[in-house]
Amino acid sequence: MHFGKPCVTGTRIPVIDVVELVKEGKTSRQIVRDYYPDLTVEDVLACIRYANNAKKVAKCGDLKEWAHGFSLLSNPTRLAILAQLADGPRKLTSLCKALGMKEPTIRHHLGLLRMGRLVVGTRVGKTVIYEADKEFMKQLVAGLARLKPAK
Repeated sequence: MHFGKPCVTGTRIPVIDVVELVKEGKTSRQIVRDYYPDLTVEDVLACIRYANNAKKVAKCGDLKEWAHGFSLLSNPTRLAILAQLADGPRKLTSLCKALGMKEPTIRHHLGLLRMGRLVVGTRVGKTVIYEADKEFMKQLVAGLARLKPAK
């Protein structure tokens, strides 16, 4: 059984189990009466609201992908690349000059940023123009804004 946040009665809400019962068409009263007599109807409703809030955060994309996107931001070189791309699209050589680093290093970090959906590359002839994936970054920021600190 997976438990979520503390509920009105002080016990822990079995979030996943309650959500599954709701998906099966059970009402909050049926859930309390037949499955979780130690919970109140308010607890079940709070559980459903909690699960719905989690879904809104998850709309940012798969949570693993989301977490991976943030872990990519923990490297100073990748942050420096994103800071350069915030000013607009850049070529690899331009990024190397601006950051004072060699191409293999920048190419490696750009590859990781591309896999994490933080950067997109567009081929123009033999050159690749890199830019920040602003749409995905907006989703990350919006997801963060929906998170509420625990009390």
